[in-house]
Amino acid sequence: RALGAKPERLPAERPKVQGTRDNLKESVAKEREQSGVTYPESMRRAHHAGVPAAERAFHYALHSEKEHARLFQAALDNLDVE
Repeated sequence: RALGAKPERLPAERPKVQGTRDNLKESVAKEREQSGVTYPESMRRAHHAGVPAAERAFHYALHSEKEHARLFQAALDNLDVE
């Protein structure tokens, strides 16, 4: 709100019930999309809007998503290791 945006309520999606492997694959894909597409675009928009605090927040979020993807991938890679 401080930046002039009006928050809106988004409809909640019903979670898909899947196995661990499929859940991890989907999580890796979503985290990579966010770190590779969503947050870089948000950073550019914040930069062009002249809102450095938002740009910085998106920068931190991008790096968090990269780490999440790495951790989920490591879990996926180790599913069958005993």
